[in-house]
Amino acid sequence: MKQTWLWLGAFGLGVLFGCAEPPEQEISCPVGKNLCPCDELGLCEEGLTCEDDTCVFPEGAETSGDGDGDPTGDGDGDCVGALGCACYGNLTCDEGLECQEDTCIEDQCPVGAEGCACYGNMSCDMGLECVEDECQIPSCVAGAEGCACYPNDTCDEGLMCEAEVCVTACPAGSEGCACYGNMSCDAELACEDGTCAVPVCPEGSEGCACYGNMTCDGGLSCVDEVCVMPLCPIGELGCACYPNMTCDAELVCNNDVCEPEAMP
Repeated sequence: MKQTWLWLGAFGLGVLFGCAEPPEQEISCPVGKNLCPCDELGLCEEGLTCEDDTCVFPEGAETSGDGDGDPTGDGDGDCVGALGCACYGNLTCDEGLECQEDTCIEDQCPVGAEGCACYGNMSCDMGLECVEDECQIPSCVAGAEGCACYPNDTCDEGLMCEAEVCVTACPAGSEGCACYGNMSCDAELACEDGTCAVPVCPEGSEGCACYGNMTCDGGLSCVDEVCVMPLCPIGELGCACYPNMTCDAELVCNNDVCEPEAMP
């Protein structure tokens, strides 16, 4: 018992005079702890952030009044939602932050930005489109040829919207374009299956359809709605009169037949 008291007394004197620890030895600050150096990667323990190579609690953290960001005194900071703090219960953080491994960090890929997640309504920032829940630069810009029409069913200048796709404008009645409402086309074109095209057999030509007024080009007759070369040329003696009921020189039209003029 006496030896025990002697040992405790010696220990107390050692502590009192600094014998237990050399006075020149400094106590190190644990790397990654609050107010201690950040590690070589610039990281700190959970709940802390590295500022000026020192681990501190982030701004906005709950405090106990002395600014240490640790209201419970247990060293964990107890902050929620702020940079370096625990995520909220729904795994979200304050604006501009994202939750990874239950810790709020700077948003590495802002929602709506290129290469990042789309917004909840499957949209993205201006100029981007949502493809498989990722915002990407559209390969086909709305309004351009071959791309989707604008929401109001219009396209860029010189284009028109057909079946929700922008195509080169094609004026009605033109070759290769839609026929007019009355199924007609511009001159020398015919309406075939709703599209204006150069007819294989132009109206009024020999062997082709007669014009709408049942006439043909010069020297041809309309027989059964087809223009043919008459066996008896129009206007000649003994042949049919011209449509205006005339004949060649010195002949007159009598009952649609060209005859010699009557002698005076």
